[in-house]
Amino acid sequence: MSFGKLKDSILGLFTSHLGWLLLGKYQATDSQGRYLHWNDFQWRVEKGDPELAAWVATKLARKAIAKNLPLLQADGDRG
Repeated sequence: MSFGKLKDSILGLFTSHLGWLLLGKYQATDSQGRYLHWNDFQWRVEKGDPELAAWVATKLARKAIAKNLPLLQADGDRG
């Protein structure tokens, strides 16, 4: 599947009722507080939920709580 078709299918899903349910179900971490990477996450998606859509919901939850950290320069460092 091309990236364009994949993007369109994910956007279509998140304009549906299922997309909103997934946004509420999948958070930044799992129920045990673990920050799972894709290779671990994909095996823990509930049966019947599209893995990629669940991952997108997780990534959106992570982006919502992300904090921008300014890059600081120590005294004497050259930039």
